[in-house]
Amino acid sequence: SIQTTPIPHKGGILKARDVALLAVFIVRFLQTVLRMAMAALMVYICEDLGCSKSSHGWLLSAYSMGYCTTQIIGGCIADRAGGKSVVTVSLATAGISLAATPIAACALGLPGVAAMQAAMGMATGPLFPATMQLLGKWLPSSQRPRASTTLDTGVTVGSLVAVPLSGLMAVHFGWRMVLVVYGMASVVCSVVWAALASECPDECSYCRKEECALLAKLLPARPKQDNRVAPRGFLEVFMHVKLWAIYLAHFTFRSPRPAAFASFSAFFAASASAAAFCATPSCRSEER
Repeated sequence: SIQTTPIPHKGGILKARDVALLAVFIVRFLQTVLRMAMAALMVYICEDLGCSKSSHGWLLSAYSMGYCTTQIIGGCIADRAGGKSVVTVSLATAGISLAATPIAACALGLPGVAAMQAAMGMATGPLFPATMQLLGKWLPSSQRPRASTTLDTGVTVGSLVAVPLSGLMAVHFGWRMVLVVYGMASVVCSVVWAALASECPDECSYCRKEECALLAKLLPARPKQDNRVAPRGFLEVFMHVKLWAIYLAHFTFRSPRPAAFASFSAFFAASASAAAFCATPSCRSEER
């Protein structure tokens, strides 16, 4: 049976499992910043490259179109190759895609920006399942509710920071530099993650023997991975009512946020255009 009793935790010492949770928190934070930056930068991108209302919509949805294609695939790969490797590749690929956006914009215009956003979405799609797969090897069931709250906080803080920081940086350095900075930050994060993260306690160099023994006792034994997945068994997952209930709750909670940020950027773009028009002599003469 799965252990649900509290786990001893001596004060003043950062446990290896806490480091693993903190690392995933940073990954969630960075992933959210990369995703939400476009909402703030749309005003400057449209002012620079010019975009219609329709192009404004598909440009903002490009990330999501790429993101939804790799989540299940990324989870399956993480089950076989390990969550650490998947996160490393995802962060590096997402960073390169974002940093290359200015080059794509110069070559192809708005379609180039959309293509890089879709590529970044495909790269970050596996992050959620891969990080959860990794934490499953580190955290006993009694610590998972706290971990879930911590990771959700990373998403919230990332949303809180991304929009004002991106707008402030765009004013002083331009939207292209903002994307390059975020992209390089993701690449650096992938290098640090590869150096410090561990797939499980047994492979962690800074996990003490006492903690390894405790986690080995509390965590359920993981069966050996069978790479041969029966198609019928995979499809049976979608027959569970509880799965669809969780999916619906998650969809209802998450879906309004991108739409809200997209609406904000469209509103600010329209407001900026109206303010610029009203600053013209013809508008002033009409007011008089």
